Amino acid sequence: MPHRRRGRARRAPGAREAFRSLYRERTPGADAAAAAEWLDGLVADGRYVDDVYAAC
Repeated sequence: MPHRRRGRARRAPGAREAFRSLYRERTPGADAAAAAEWLDGLVADGRYVDDVYAAC
């Protein structure tokens, strides 16, 4: 199952980017920095947790 592990390794960064992208698309005036700050806030508040490892 090596290809599954590699797929999971890329999923965490992809999921974070998807959340940042959605935030930019749906928040008027939001840029990349605002999206990153928003997601960092969710992480700091314990409202967003990666459940896969980003590197294998």
